[in-house]
Amino acid sequence: MSITVSILFIFISLYSIIKVVEKMNEEFKSLDDLYNRIKPALYSKLKEVRRLGFNMVSENDIWNYLVINNWKKRTNLELFDMISDILYADNYEINDFVMNNLKKHKKYEEQIISTNNDDLI
Repeated sequence: MSITVSILFIFISLYSIIKVVEKMNEEFKSLDDLYNRIKPALYSKLKEVRRLGFNMVSENDIWNYLVINNWKKRTNLELFDMISDILYADNYEINDFVMNNLKKHKKYEEQIISTNNDDLI
């Protein structure tokens, strides 16, 4: 009886793996399709980052960090590579990326306000 159950478990596991591999080989019709496909990994990474107290980081920030720092330099990127990159990305570097972007935006806003105030004088 236990051999039959083990064989059935192995068959179900193999079938599941085959289905996952078939899905991974699909081409994505748009960037949104790709983003939605890897969104669970982004969400998982976000939870990990937030546990460290980096509350300013969003899923989109993690995506942007990886696009800019990892993926734009690579060719023939596979789905499993992207998932691995998401899960193993350095949490502190992601937070630094977000904080640096916030500083850039703040400086830009300050320049606009300063320019507008100069125009009023």
